[in-house]
Amino acid sequence: MSRYRIAPSLLSADLLNLNDEIDQLIQAGSDELHIDVMDGHFVPNLTFGPPLIKGIKARKSIPLDVHIMIANPQESASAYLKAGADCLSFHIEATHEHQAIIREIRRHRARAGIAISPATPISRLLPLLQHIDKVLVMSVEPGFGGQAFLPASLQKIAELRELLAKHKLEKQVTIAVDGGITNETIAQVAACGARSFVVGSYLFAAPDRRKALDTLRSVLAQLEGER
Repeated sequence: MSRYRIAPSLLSADLLNLNDEIDQLIQAGSDELHIDVMDGHFVPNLTFGPPLIKGIKARKSIPLDVHIMIANPQESASAYLKAGADCLSFHIEATHEHQAIIREIRRHRARAGIAISPATPISRLLPLLQHIDKVLVMSVEPGFGGQAFLPASLQKIAELRELLAKHKLEKQVTIAVDGGITNETIAQVAACGARSFVVGSYLFAAPDRRKALDTLRSVLAQLEGER
C-alpha cells in the first residue's frame, strides 16, 4: 500500500452534480474527500457547512478531510465534528485556543490537523506538533481555488520535515499540502516530505478523473521506487 494519500477538493467540483462527482471520485480510487469550509471573514469566500458534511457522511463510505478556514474556530469546530469530519484542520492564525480545539477533536475521535498559511513561519507550530496528526501546508493563499502553486512552499515543507525529524515526530505527523497540486508539483512537494495532497483544478478539469488520479499515483510510485 502506498504511503501517499490523494484528497480531491470538492471546492473545484461541479456543485450541481455533486453526488455524481463524489461517486466518480470514489470509483476512481480517491483516498478521501477534502472539504473546504470558508466563512466570508477569515477568508473572503463562502462555501460549505455542516449539513453538506452530514449528508455526504450518511451516504458515502469515504473519509472526510474537513479544512475550516473560519474565524474563531473554537466556537464551531464541534459542529463539523458532529457532522462527520474524520479529520478536522483549523488555521493556526485564526485562534489562540489551539489546545481547546485539539481536545474537542480528540473527544470526537477524529484526527487533528493544523493549517498554516504561506506567510506564517513554521516555527509557530512547534508547541503544537506533539499534539496533532497532520500539518496542512497552504501552497496558495487560502480562500480561492484555481491558484498557482507558490514555489516558496517547497522550502517550508522541507523545513517542517526537518523539524518533525528533530523531535522524532515524523511517523506521528503527516505533512499535507493544499494548493496548485498538479502532476508536476506533486513530485516536488513529495520529494520535500509531503505525504498527503489536496488536488483541485488539475483533477476536476481533466476529462477522465480516473486517468488523472492514475497519473498522480504513477508519479508518486516512481518516487517510492527511487527511495
